[in-house]
Amino acid sequence: MKLLDSLAQLHNGAFTQLGQTGWDAGQIGHSLEQEGAELAYISADDYIAGFALYKKVLDEAELFTIAVDPAHQRTGLASQLLNAIRRSLKKGGIELFFLEVRSDNIGAIACYKKLGFEPIAVRKNYYADDGGAKFDANILRLML
Repeated sequence: MKLLDSLAQLHNGAFTQLGQTGWDAGQIGHSLEQEGAELAYISADDYIAGFALYKKVLDEAELFTIAVDPAHQRTGLASQLLNAIRRSLKKGGIELFFLEVRSDNIGAIACYKKLGFEPIAVRKNYYADDGGAKFDANILRLML
């Protein structure tokens, strides 16, 4: 199975349980084609158990998405992955790391806050679930 297909399968598995549709291989590939885009992943049980896509621009970085296989969620893999990205960004001269998270994704918000991300803004009705319900996007920032 191609890497992009594997990542899409993992992304869909992680987001389906939240009532959301994950990204397909084309969306992941398009994100990786952007200038400054990078892929980070973490393995468990000899396969990719989690990954993150992010983009660096000048002295800032933005997290596009992060997904952890449901079998490995709440085990600290997302924190390990984000901490590795944070160390890499800091070494590369990045000063600010931004992300958006759906307002009802309590587990992710708790993880981000534990890692030091701070809320800075809200985008009203930014996300919609598969049923059409609207949710705010919380914008968080981590100063490196």
